[in-house]
Amino acid sequence: MLLMIARQVEEFGEARVSSLGKALKLSRPAVSRMLHTLKKKGYVQMKNNEKDQRFVYVYFTDRGRDVLKKEMSFACELMQKIRRRMGDECMKEYLYCAEKFHEILSEEVQNLGYSNRNEGSKR
Repeated sequence: MLLMIARQVEEFGEARVSSLGKALKLSRPAVSRMLHTLKKKGYVQMKNNEKDQRFVYVYFTDRGRDVLKKEMSFACELMQKIRRRMGDECMKEYLYCAEKFHEILSEEVQNLGYSNRNEGSKR
């Protein structure tokens, strides 16, 4: 969630609760629970738009920025170690296969969701 907040801020200059949900493909209640957990930990703050109270914006606290920076540094270091051990070609092949797997899985989940809805309406 912290990474997605950072991406939204970088891309759009702000992070809205609704945009985070769409980007992560999560329901509003799921996003709300995650954000409230991050707020309790002191990583983010949330504020309603002054003009339109329906829009809630998410902001990093200094502590949240520090946590994100540390986690990103750790993740980069870890990925470099994995790449060194796997080798560039093996890593590229793995990433290609993982992407292909995700693409097929997403299509199959959508197909199952569509068929289940149609079956339910026939009953």
